Amino acid sequence: MGFLQKFFRKKDDPDLFEYAARSQEEEPSKKRRFWFLLIPIVIPASFFAGFQLGKDNSCEEERATISAMADTGTTNPQTAPYQSFLGTYKVDVSGHQGLLYIYSLPSGGPGATIHFQNWGRRVPEPLFAVQTAGNRITFVRACQAQRCQEIGAPGPFRQDYQGTLSDDAKKLEGTYTGGQSASTWRAIRIR
Repeated sequence: MGFLQKFFRKKDDPDLFEYAARSQEEEPSKKRRFWFLLIPIVIPASFFAGFQLGKDNSCEEERATISAMADTGTTNPQTAPYQSFLGTYKVDVSGHQGLLYIYSLPSGGPGATIHFQNWGRRVPEPLFAVQTAGNRITFVRACQAQRCQEIGAPGPFRQDYQGTLSDDAKKLEGTYTGGQSASTWRAIRIR
């Protein structure tokens, strides 16, 4: 420090150059300590918030579907017009393998669920607008909003499926369109 600076400086005044150098050295360590203290609080809070946000809307459709599959309902599947479709099928949709379940709903109509084993998050997906007429079946596979995240889809989509049951009721074959793709699908009855 220069002679004049020492002379004119009051005894209680800090040296600004020293102060600036010290504050730059100390500042990063304070920030590190601050974040270090927040980590044990932020991580559990994140898990708790995720649980609270997701507990009411996750897998409700799957629970309803499984319940519908277990419930025999008010309709006798043997007398239902779609009874020849009922069962579990091993399905291949454009190389995506899974299981297709066709069952009787308590309301008296057919229901279906598809469960891919090599696509998305591998969760059961209830199918919509399931209808049969003779040996033909149609249904819709779709998702919107948070449901897309739950199944592992990159965004909302809708696929319209149609298929034909073989004469021996052991195979379903058909096509689907929508969701920026169109191709064939095939299912073989395993139960």
